[in-house]
Amino acid sequence: LLYSVPHPIDKQATLQLLDHVSGYACPGTLTALMGSSGAGKTTLLDVLAGRKTMGTIEGSVAVGNITHGPSFLKVSGYVEQIDVHNKDATVREALRFSAYLRQPKSVPTQEKDEYCEYVIGLLELDDLGDALIGDPVSGIGLSMEERKRLTIGIELAARPKILFLDEPTSGLDSQAAMNIVRLLENLAAEGQALVVTIHQPSATLFERFDRLLLLGRGGKTIYFGETGNNCQTLIDYFERNGADKCGAEENPAEYILDCIGAGATAAASQTDWFAIWKASPECQNEVQKAQRLRDESAAYVNNHPKEVAKTEETLQMDVLTFNQKTKLVMRRFFRSYWRSPEYNIIVGFILGFTFYQAPNTPSGASNRVFALYMTSILGVVVVNLVQPMFVLEREYSIREVSSGTYSALSFGISITTVEIPFAVLASSVFFLIFYWTVGLNTESDRVGYFYALLVNVVFSLFCVSFGQLVAAFTPNLLIASSIVPLCTSILSLFCGVTISYNAMPAFYSSWLYWIDPYHYFIEGLITNDLHGQAIVCDDRSLVAILPPNNTTCLAYMQSYLNVAPGQLLNPTATTTCQYCPMQFGDDYYATLSWSFDNRWRNFALIAGFYLFK
Repeated sequence: LLYSVPHPIDKQATLQLLDHVSGYACPGTLTALMGSSGAGKTTLLDVLAGRKTMGTIEGSVAVGNITHGPSFLKVSGYVEQIDVHNKDATVREALRFSAYLRQPKSVPTQEKDEYCEYVIGLLELDDLGDALIGDPVSGIGLSMEERKRLTIGIELAARPKILFLDEPTSGLDSQAAMNIVRLLENLAAEGQALVVTIHQPSATLFERFDRLLLLGRGGKTIYFGETGNNCQTLIDYFERNGADKCGAEENPAEYILDCIGAGATAAASQTDWFAIWKASPECQNEVQKAQRLRDESAAYVNNHPKEVAKTEETLQMDVLTFNQKTKLVMRRFFRSYWRSPEYNIIVGFILGFTFYQAPNTPSGASNRVFALYMTSILGVVVVNLVQPMFVLEREYSIREVSSGTYSALSFGISITTVEIPFAVLASSVFFLIFYWTVGLNTESDRVGYFYALLVNVVFSLFCVSFGQLVAAFTPNLLIASSIVPLCTSILSLFCGVTISYNAMPAFYSSWLYWIDPYHYFIEGLITNDLHGQAIVCDDRSLVAILPPNNTTCLAYMQSYLNVAPGQLLNPTATTTCQYCPMQFGDDYYATLSWSFDNRWRNFALIAGFYLFK
């Protein structure tokens, strides 16, 4: 195998990360990948598992006669170093999910379930089958060792022919690491082929491996072969080729790393171990074994064409359809969301009782306007609840998509669909608390419009899609959470309430005002509530005006009343004129350049914003 990537500085050059690496892994063997830092252990494992999406790969990788491609993913498993799981699933549910989606479609569900129980036994998790996986940050759920066992089990549930593991003992204490290696030994005893990257293991752990592929800097092979009893075969090779003697109490793993100049206390090695390996009889012997295995595989293909064709057809055709996979993914998301009821209705109580029973007065109309304007806070709450779930679900979905469990489209459809009923339910409760507490318009068509605009489109769909859109374009939750306040502040500022359209600077009113979804949402709510609502002036709202002597209020104010909203309460008086600034609710939003006639246009535009996202 050769693997190179574009040079980060010199665009015309390439970096060689793997240089003529060869090897094989037989069923029932435990092979270790080890080497100096930066030697390419994880890179080699990624190339072997078919996980590299950039760079140039030369050479071939095959499991039997199955080479890299969609079929290869079905016969191989890849256990990543980081254990990322759905915290709201149980151990048994996680294993069954993997088995249902990755095993052939023709395998009965009962047989898949039985195999998952067998895997639970292999993992020694019998007592934790129905335990929630939990979150390691909170300390609730499985331990680090148990999570690593589950990560291995999820790949085993797919029944792979070969299993690749990237540093499965990393981050574990010595006892937990020993338990994981003991599990790998048991898997090898069951006939599983395992290839494991490992970093400076203890002597006890290292002796458990059957074979070793040792890499040096530049991704070159230094040794590939059996370790021998108590690693004696490996030690003899290095001693025979000029290395110092290995002490009786010395860790063989640290010894060989010191020999090649990669140990913690080693000096740079002057020995060309790459050349020594190429010229060694051990290398020639392994090359001959590898060639014999390739010949046997080719002979089997030639002698059993029907069986090979049937196997290939099964791998390609005996799989779940896109709809079936999406259904299973969506069902898991629904279960996860049901077990994480984090939506809250506190905002409804706060707004409802802050603007409690706003009267039909000018000040009451202002309170209604600001109560409706503040419902946009609910959108921020929804976004802040959506994004953590999206980011968390995306973390383990990346692993599952990479392994061919399901497609990215299945994830996208499921994660957007599953949010809808929960958001609608939460917003419906908000509606019931908020609407009549504030005392908004009780006409049935006005209530229905408010519910449809607030719940079914804007805050159960638009805000969900907006939150997921931002999360999808950002690498982590911290950045997504930083972007949302900036976006929502701009949307709220230029929606036309805090700054009316006529008072807005021309630069913003010419484009930002018209593409602001909050503009259409809040215009729809406010005009829907205030249109045709008769305004009754209380003593605090009346404006007292003194007319000239012997002049009635109507005669004095007639020219003003012709262009201004409001009403004159005592037109025949000649002393103090009582003027009410408003006559109908329409007078309030007319100053914002809004119209009741636009409400269904606004509804359609908000729906369009959702569909676009």
